[in-house]
Amino acid sequence: MAGQLLAVGTGRGKYSRWWHGLLVPVAGAVLVWVMLRAAASNLALGGIWWRGHFYPLSELRAGAGEKNR
Repeated sequence: MAGQLLAVGTGRGKYSRWWHGLLVPVAGAVLVWVMLRAAASNLALGGIWWRGHFYPLSELRAGAGEKNR
């Protein structure tokens, strides 16, 4: 809600309109949906496809090092 009010309040410039702030909650919901879908997909597959190569989660976790565990 605060982001929406900020976007509506500051949206009086040359390149934005007040109603752009109304789309902030929609964009946030879409972003959350995309991140949850990607996480679920990667967990279901057991890894990540990146540029035509499959990286298993076990290898990614092993390469993360002690600092990131």
